[in-house]
Amino acid sequence: MNKQQPGGVVFRTLVQINAGRSFLANLGGFVCVAFMLGLANIFCRGVLHTT
Repeated sequence: MNKQQPGGVVFRTLVQINAGRSFLANLGGFVCVAFMLGLANIFCRGVLHTT
């Protein structure tokens, strides 16, 4: 049986995409994107009257 280590390829890809950024940088980016999506949702509901 040729077993890979758990999360081998996926983990290496995530580390490569991360490019050395810290956990707090990733968390800040996530919060920023979530905030922007929330603003877009409010804009669509309030201004464009869509659901």
